[in-house]
Amino acid sequence: MSDSETRSIWTGRALAACVLAALAGAAWLDRSSAPAKILRRMDSMTALVSMRFQGQAGVLPPTLYLAVYSPATHSLELAVIPPQTPRPQQPQEKAPRTLADTYGAVYARQEDSGAAAEAMSRDALALLAQDPLWPRDGGGRPDFWLELEVPAEVRPAFPQELRSWLAPLLAKPLFLIDFVRAAGRDAGAVRWTDPPHLYDLLLIGRELGRLSVRDIRLAQFPSSRRLLHPFLGGVFSRARGMPEGPAALTIEVLNASDQPGIALRATKLLRLQGLDVLHFGNAAGGEARTRFLDRTGRNGAARSVAAALGCPEEEVLSALEENTQVSVTAVIGRDHGRCTRLREGAQ
Repeated sequence: MSDSETRSIWTGRALAACVLAALAGAAWLDRSSAPAKILRRMDSMTALVSMRFQGQAGVLPPTLYLAVYSPATHSLELAVIPPQTPRPQQPQEKAPRTLADTYGAVYARQEDSGAAAEAMSRDALALLAQDPLWPRDGGGRPDFWLELEVPAEVRPAFPQELRSWLAPLLAKPLFLIDFVRAAGRDAGAVRWTDPPHLYDLLLIGRELGRLSVRDIRLAQFPSSRRLLHPFLGGVFSRARGMPEGPAALTIEVLNASDQPGIALRATKLLRLQGLDVLHFGNAAGGEARTRFLDRTGRNGAARSVAAALGCPEEEVLSALEENTQVSVTAVIGRDHGRCTRLREGAQ
């Protein structure tokens, strides 16, 4: 056998060994990765995100979001947790306190917005953990826990603005690379409480990069502690792809467009389609965007009202309330020209 043949054989064996080693390493990474295990089981992936905009004063509390990603339905639900949400009451407290109170107390002592935000997030987790539907894996902690800084023009307290900012980022061809580059460093825009490994970031970025704006659902955390159980029940039922039960559809229409007659026009259009509008009138103030609040904590009813007016269905927000007289509130904003049927009705 010639020297060249011998070298070829050894080169082939070395390459084969490298391939086998790479495959073994990839298999080990996949077995040891928590996100990979969740995705294999088709379970929900949870995250608690503390969000503030660039330049936000430290004295102001961040906005918290509960994020639930479902590989089964390929969807992401973002539930805003306002700072005014009541926190779990301590035995020595005579009056109810809010998450904002927690932030303010810690910031007053330490003048450290990071420590104050972490204390606020811990109280939010304690609130979630009071309900039996909250996952108990990992001692009740979410799968991911992080701080996120968004551009100054994005107001985290308004979920629609947040989704509008996210949608083009997710659609970028190089989103996975940008995500790993931004999320992989513990500085700047993203800070992790427990930083994930590179392989975990690749998995998370791959899943997020497959989302479209229609795959991102918005929800409002309930203001009443009595509604926490049905709220979480709805979130995790949707994540498992379970169908929502039927609900009586009653509607109120509010004009927030600063243009007279819009609520009446929308009401006539809805009633012509056989929908039950109980009330129409003016909103408390003007709003730039049209939105649909589903008071039953579901999305289906509000989506049907949006479709009846020819409005983009992604403007739906699930906002569970108790003892409400209407199931859907349609708030017609200054962008009502995007609602094709409502626009055609004016012609």
